[in-house]
Amino acid sequence: MIAPGRNARALGDFARRFGDRVRTVALSGDEGDDRERMRQAAPDAIDCVIDLFPRTRAPCAPPSWPCVRMAASC
Repeated sequence: MIAPGRNARALGDFARRFGDRVRTVALSGDEGDDRERMRQAAPDAIDCVIDLFPRTRAPCAPPSWPCVRMAASC
């Protein structure tokens, strides 16, 4: 699981709770940089994205779907 977020303390807690099953990515607010770091954190194609932003999300919080790489078989 790739877990992106802006709160370093929460990401650290998440990583301690779930260990090797999760890779955290601290978001910087730079969409291109954040997207690339999420892609690098994924060992393979990303199968699913769950975006937990409310419908009235801040403009600095872009949707996660641009980070998805399609598998070669798609």
